[in-house]
Amino acid sequence: MAKMTENEISALRRLAEERLAESGRSFEEFSPDQIKALVHDYHVHQIELELQNEELRDAQVRLRVARDRYAKLFNEAPAGYLIITRRGVIKEANATFAAMVGLSPDQLSGKALSDYLLPEDRPSFYGRFKAFFKMPEGKQLDFSLTGKDRPIKVRCIGRMEHDPGDQADAEDIESLMLVITDVTEQTKLEEQLRAKETFLNSLFETIPMPVFYKDRHGRYQGFNKAFEDFFGKSKDELVGKTVFDVSPPELARLYHAKDAELFEKLGVQVYEAKVTDARGGSHDVVFHKAALVDAWGCVTGLVGTVQDITERKLMEKYRGLSVDVLAILNETTEFSESIRRVLQAVKQASGCDAVGIRLKEHDDYPYYEQAGFSEDFLLMENSLIALDAQGDICRDPDGTIKLECTCGLVISGKADHRENSMFTPGGSCWTNDSFPILDLPAADDPRLHPRNRCIHDGYASVALIPIRKSQEIVGLLQLNHRAPGKFNSDLIAILEGIASHIGEALFRKKIEKDLQESEERYRLLSDLTMEGVVLHKDGIVRDVNVALAKGLGYGREELLGRNLLELVIHQDDREIVLGNIVKDYAAPYVAKCVRKNGEVIFAEIEARNFEVQGELLRVAAVRDITERKKAEDALLESREQLQQALSEKDRFFSIIAHDLKSPMSGLLSLSRMFAEDAENWTLKELREVSGNLHKSAERVFDLLENLLEWARMQQGLIEYAPKECRLADIVDANIHFLTSMAEQKDIALSSHVSRDLTALLDPSMISTVLRNLLSNAIKFTKRKGKVEVRVGRQGSRIEVGVHDDGIGMDQKMLSKLFLLDQRTARPGTEGESSTGLGLMLCKDFIEKHGGEIRVESSSGQGTSVFFTLPTDRQ
Repeated sequence: MAKMTENEISALRRLAEERLAESGRSFEEFSPDQIKALVHDYHVHQIELELQNEELRDAQVRLRVARDRYAKLFNEAPAGYLIITRRGVIKEANATFAAMVGLSPDQLSGKALSDYLLPEDRPSFYGRFKAFFKMPEGKQLDFSLTGKDRPIKVRCIGRMEHDPGDQADAEDIESLMLVITDVTEQTKLEEQLRAKETFLNSLFETIPMPVFYKDRHGRYQGFNKAFEDFFGKSKDELVGKTVFDVSPPELARLYHAKDAELFEKLGVQVYEAKVTDARGGSHDVVFHKAALVDAWGCVTGLVGTVQDITERKLMEKYRGLSVDVLAILNETTEFSESIRRVLQAVKQASGCDAVGIRLKEHDDYPYYEQAGFSEDFLLMENSLIALDAQGDICRDPDGTIKLECTCGLVISGKADHRENSMFTPGGSCWTNDSFPILDLPAADDPRLHPRNRCIHDGYASVALIPIRKSQEIVGLLQLNHRAPGKFNSDLIAILEGIASHIGEALFRKKIEKDLQESEERYRLLSDLTMEGVVLHKDGIVRDVNVALAKGLGYGREELLGRNLLELVIHQDDREIVLGNIVKDYAAPYVAKCVRKNGEVIFAEIEARNFEVQGELLRVAAVRDITERKKAEDALLESREQLQQALSEKDRFFSIIAHDLKSPMSGLLSLSRMFAEDAENWTLKELREVSGNLHKSAERVFDLLENLLEWARMQQGLIEYAPKECRLADIVDANIHFLTSMAEQKDIALSSHVSRDLTALLDPSMISTVLRNLLSNAIKFTKRKGKVEVRVGRQGSRIEVGVHDDGIGMDQKMLSKLFLLDQRTARPGTEGESSTGLGLMLCKDFIEKHGGEIRVESSSGQGTSVFFTLPTDRQ
């Protein structure tokens, strides 16, 4: 301990004297030891006091630090702090609140809080403050401060404070601490969130595809207007219900099982099913569903869309029907059988109750073939000729016979689509509800003597399609169905194409000309299939779904804010899109799009405008129809190939006619000479003439035999009966057959075939191939030449080669081989005749086996013909 100062000693002495005086004893009464002990006690006491003073000073320092820290926290807190009285007077404010109103804390003391509120918020503040002051727990006040530069939206919470040291006003003992938070930005975000919700709800309701969502238990929680219209169920009827409450049991079980599967596996689910619409009609649909999962990975429900593919499937069926009809009409069968099969196919594909084909017969158009019409109906409706009261035929001023009812109107070519919506530009008439026609005033009815028998027999859906031969109407294709709503303009267009096929077939059959396939003109349309949805304003993408982004090869974020017209639409079709984008509603149209990888696809686009918070936006549905376009191109290519094949056959028959004419002319000339002057000929002349006659007849026979064989092959009359055979046996047999022919020219025939080598083949066909190839080799090889057959395995196939060292062929002749419309016949080395058909037969037979045939040759260097055969049924 430090040495005591004089003052400290004096103070200690005084204290001791006072203590001694109080005790009533004089200093002289104390012994030296007592005095020493007394001094010691006072020193100890002094030290204790000093220690206590040090602790007090430390506490004061800590208190000052804590007070400064509290003051700093209070003033620098991100929220404003106020302590106000029951009357709303500010007792204390922190710097944060003071900064909000542009003042210092000292300037706020003693001021009313309401002075700093916007005038329009003060009545609300006064009305709620008293109750808030009394019990602030769990409550909040929202109001706007005037602010330094601009109004500030704030939110307040409070806590009661009790200040017993403030006795100036008993009412102000209780104070309220307010924590005031600037929520200006938060309010903006909340408003934006509400606007976003409004926008999404508008988008949800605008999407033309039915959309719905369910909870974890499969109960409907909501759906859009398209869903409500499609199924005819309001939200009150469906919300809270399950599929078992609204669907037939068998469909409900399917839907429920699929929902359970999705909840178990999560992700996305796509499947086809049947649904029943508001009118009880059955539809084929595709469900697209996705599981909804919360932040903890728990399933909360699902969202799904319903894509109606009924018309698409119907279009596919009708497209197949068109192909089937064309195939039937191209077959070499009787016309009546073709029409019967065509009608059967039309009835099966369309599902109609009755179908028929009327064809022109003299001046009338009776049913050539029908299925489903009653005998009474046919008795009354078979003839269309109009008769007057005397039973005479009614005629137009130009002498044309008049035809009755709607069938007569269509066949007469008087169906004007500009005056009646039931008529098409192609001259067809169709309706999905025929019964209102009964109420049509006579003055408005374009028909002559309307019978209305179809209507009286209960047919609601009726389609009448004219059958044309070139531009002349020669018949009618009729489809009747008792159910309404069975046709649409696209199906009618396809039926018009089918009718045109029938007309072309009729033209071909009646005038005995080659088949002329009618060109199909229709476009495959379907209802809006929402493979992709994009929301944009003037082409700038606001939002886009994952399906469209994925279909275009982009990530969703890559498309947002981009100009879709410049990024995606092909430059050749931008004018098309620009022409549709200005329309309030753009019906489905086609435009080329470019994927991110540069691939060009065809898209069908349907779009409409809608308004959100005063802003006009546009939602578009985009569907990839590239495959459909490829199918249309493939059909066009098939038509061109068929026309080319018919042209080749025409040229082929011209060549055959020429080849037949030459030997026949020789036969006629020689036989005439023989008939007119044979008695004057010598035996040598007779032998020479008869030899020439035999050669001409032999050439004609060979040509006709090859022609007959080829024709039978083309018509499928030659049965293909493959079996496993040993090639050595077949090669040896054919070499033996042609040995005498080779010996006449001193030509050596040989073969190199393993005895255990087998192949799957038709022995008769392959023998024909070998005979033709060996015969050709002998024919075009000079005397003392060589012809050999080599057979070996080439991978999984057998290759047969016929080689000769004859005169060979130049490249020009090689290029004409196997072409039906090219002349390749030429005489052998010793004038042997040739038809040119042998190689065509060989090619057909080898291709029947699934093999290939090829020829290698050069002029003067011989010829090698190779063909392949399978080793087994694979």
